[in-house]
Amino acid sequence: PPFGARVPYTAAVVDLAEGPRMMTELIEAPASGPRVGMRLRVAFRTADAAEGDAPAVPVFRPLLA
Repeated sequence: PPFGARVPYTAAVVDLAEGPRMMTELIEAPASGPRVGMRLRVAFRTADAAEGDAPAVPVFRPLLA
């Protein structure tokens, strides 16, 4: 139910340039699907009005060449 409006939901493990690794969501994935080594750019998902003052959540989208 919490992800119902965002189906399909693409979970990903992202290695940040700064060193840490994090679990996140991949948005706007290409039709060919995500691939290992794909360059990504961070975006922020803001909370729905129903969720109150929840912080923005980092998600990632493919970096366009």
